[in-house]
Amino acid sequence: MRIQNLAPFIVVFIAGTSVGLYAVLKSGEHYLNEKPARQVSDAPPANPELAPLWDSPDFTLTNQQGGETSERDLRGHVWISDFIFTQCGGSCPVMTAKMARLQKEIADPSVKLVSFSVDPDHDTPALLKAYGQKYQADFSRWSFLCSPGHKAIWDVAKGMKITAEASDQQDQILHSDRFLLTDADGHVRGVYDSADDRAMTRLAADALKLSSQHKPG
Repeated sequence: MRIQNLAPFIVVFIAGTSVGLYAVLKSGEHYLNEKPARQVSDAPPANPELAPLWDSPDFTLTNQQGGETSERDLRGHVWISDFIFTQCGGSCPVMTAKMARLQKEIADPSVKLVSFSVDPDHDTPALLKAYGQKYQADFSRWSFLCSPGHKAIWDVAKGMKITAEASDQQDQILHSDRFLLTDADGHVRGVYDSADDRAMTRLAADALKLSSQHKPG
């Protein structure tokens, strides 16, 4: 084959290599049609003894039914939480699927699940309800909470020591991929990496352990 006949193959090879390199460089970011999400991994503190880490913040937010759910409503229950939003095309669907798995694995109905939406401009109660239904959420146990503005949800994330905020880059949302475990007295007892299957197994076991120590009246 003549050298000049190799030119088209060289161009295709270089183009393919460039696309592959770009994909690797962008592998840590998740982009959406309207609001890209950049995943942030908050390093969880080591806490094998489930000692109290910090107190969950006070909040009153709107749930998927259009009513109010507050931190006080969760007192007396062990609860697991994460921060997601419905337009997220990256980590959120995976996290929500794992929350749905926890709903099945944790048979104790007194253990509650809470998903905080970090996209108040888009996520209405109706959208959150439809989103939860896609994952067969039991709304008697699993609440999807939103706020009328950014400050309220950013304050909750800050109080939970979780990253959830608008990015400096246009139309992006930064949010953590961690799950949190809070005891019946409002003390956060654990932070778990959603991408680590062993951590998720430990989360289910820790939730049941805490629940067995405190049954709501």
